[in-house]
Amino acid sequence: MAYTSHLPPPKPHTSPFHPFHEKHTVKAASAAYKDALLLCEECKEKVGRHRSSSPSQLSQTSGHSVTDATYLGLVLNYAVFIKEIIGNTEEAITMCEHAFDDALNEIDQLNNAERDTVTSIMHIIQNNLTLWKDEVMG
Repeated sequence: MAYTSHLPPPKPHTSPFHPFHEKHTVKAASAAYKDALLLCEECKEKVGRHRSSSPSQLSQTSGHSVTDATYLGLVLNYAVFIKEIIGNTEEAITMCEHAFDDALNEIDQLNNAERDTVTSIMHIIQNNLTLWKDEVMG
């Protein structure tokens, strides 16, 4: 027996997946990711200005750096968005490679709890890079 819905079919062009809505949503999401990354970049610049400070003073500034878990998570999510929604695997790979390399260079400055969190995110980034590079290589 076939399943039949008792709900009426959706009206034409009112679906949230209508091409207009989809384009608008993609543009809005892309703009939001870019804004968030700009904020992270501003925070990284603040940290960079305090590089000559001691590690304890540095952690008392904005708290954001290339090893910040929020920043790395944002880069990871934006890269997945770029790859899956925008369809630009090369850009996603480049974005993740930069974030991964930058974090790897500074991971030794973290305490154990921070290092565990950042390492987990870096593993996900590394796994995505492996999959995406394999996909590009064909």
